[in-house]
Amino acid sequence: MNSGAVAPRRSRALAGTREWARYVQLAGLPVEVMQAHFVRHAYDPHSHDDYLFGVTEQGVQAFRCRGGAWASSAGMIMAFNPDEPHDGHAGGPTSPTMGMPAGRWASPTACSMSGPTC
Repeated sequence: MNSGAVAPRRSRALAGTREWARYVQLAGLPVEVMQAHFVRHAYDPHSHDDYLFGVTEQGVQAFRCRGGAWASSAGMIMAFNPDEPHDGHAGGPTSPTMGMPAGRWASPTACSMSGPTC
């Protein structure tokens, strides 16, 4: 996901771990992308105000959403509707690295998704 990116605007490594998160402004676009790599970190159930699309860059990102358990492996896209509760955690022995647009960028009227992944 580094193609067309400029230097990270914000970066954070979790002390004593191999986990990190950084925010990168895409060159020529008004889009900031969060990239993150987690070994043991798990997201508690939460939701977002807007549509959210995430790309699994490596490993497996597992999550619960829409009454089911799902997994996104390298190259897959995760899609979440506004206000749709979901969680997230490593889904296999290889820790996931993911990237997703950060901030408000898609309004609820912009598109509609019906499945857990695209």
